[in-house]
Amino acid sequence: ADIPTRSTVERMCLELGTYCDIQVAKFLMTHTNVSLGFDATTQEDIHVNSIHFTHSNKCLVASIERLAGGTAQDYADHIHSTIKHLASVYASFYDLNVDDVYDQMCMNISCTMTDRAAVNHAAIRIVNSMFGKSLVEVYCNLHPLETISTRCKTFLAQFEKSREVRPTLFGQINLEENELGKGLIKRYRGNRLHIIFHLSGIYCENYNAMIEYLSTRCLNNST
Repeated sequence: ADIPTRSTVERMCLELGTYCDIQVAKFLMTHTNVSLGFDATTQEDIHVNSIHFTHSNKCLVASIERLAGGTAQDYADHIHSTIKHLASVYASFYDLNVDDVYDQMCMNISCTMTDRAAVNHAAIRIVNSMFGKSLVEVYCNLHPLETISTRCKTFLAQFEKSREVRPTLFGQINLEENELGKGLIKRYRGNRLHIIFHLSGIYCENYNAMIEYLSTRCLNNST
């Protein structure tokens, strides 16, 4: 069979995106006390923000967009435009009044889930004024773990400097000596929570090998 043209593929992707929009919109219209979550990250000067809605044991992603900046107004505008778009899609699909749909969606959102950054609190205040209501602000309890991880890295760097320890990597030779796979320890960019948990699991599973490596190689200035 012939390979579809670019325009055909683009239309197919657009249709899939519309299906996803209808799914999220219906979720917002049929559930009360929904949590609004948003989180942003920057990689190589590209700032991306994600918006998701959570209720009970379900979580649906509503939008992932590249933003011009990371201000409170940027986040609030992204949230507002996302809900407006969902309301428009749902109203068109079910032949309803778009303003009524938008108001119902805003009414069904009761709280927010973010980290403790001041910019997020400022964004929520703007969203409150857009919704005409006050949302309950809930903070993620996992982000402090990232702060602990950063402090540990700082302490270890100071320890190495005070002991004149030359940093080394748990490289290929160490993996082969302990009969471990070549790709056991991935090298990641950034310091995200899922990376921290993933690497922690590897270190715990191979605890004895890690302890031997730290005691015989990392603290040995001759290696």
